[in-house]
Amino acid sequence: LVEEPPVPLAERRQVRRRAVEIERLRGAVLLVEEEDRRLLGRPVWAVDDAVGLGVPARRGLLLWTARAHFLLTALLLALEAAPDKFARARQALGLLPSPQPAWFAFDALGLLFLGITSLLFLGAAQYSAKYLALEKRGSGGGVGDGFIFNDEPEAIFTGCLLLFLAAMTAVTASRHMGLLWALVEATTLLSAPLIYFHRSRRSLEATWKYLLICSVGIAL
Repeated sequence: LVEEPPVPLAERRQVRRRAVEIERLRGAVLLVEEEDRRLLGRPVWAVDDAVGLGVPARRGLLLWTARAHFLLTALLLALEAAPDKFARARQALGLLPSPQPAWFAFDALGLLFLGITSLLFLGAAQYSAKYLALEKRGSGGGVGDGFIFNDEPEAIFTGCLLLFLAAMTAVTASRHMGLLWALVEATTLLSAPLIYFHRSRRSLEATWKYLLICSVGIAL
């Protein structure tokens, strides 16, 4: 009989750590599956109530802000389409050229991009409200790519979305190149927490790559 050489202590410890990690992953997967089965069978408002106090208000603020922004954008487009009928209203809203240079004013191209931004944000807000309702909260938010990740606080996600909308609106109305550059950079910074919503190694790597590429592009 040939005796097998003894396994080194460091290797045995590594095997034990891997076994413990596998058991943790299995437990996390079972918890996530159970939570998904419990929440997916319920309506959105019931899911909101199950998540915690104040959460439905934040999602409602996101949805109604997106809808109000879309309606106001549609109003601005209607005023631009009929310049003679609403001349006074157009001047009050900054749609007419002013004798003095202004920091913010809308022109035809700005209104076009404002309409595109508002429509896309309306769809993103509708999806985000349902997505956040089904996301598990707390430690061990889920399992992805072989490891456990934690979700970012929903208040940060919602706040960054609303600030992103404000920055994009200011971009479309900006009349100064320096201010335009600063606002575009602000949209980059406000998007970073959205990418890092699932706090994992890969999302952190994607966030840094996004910031680097966008910052270099804006600088050039």
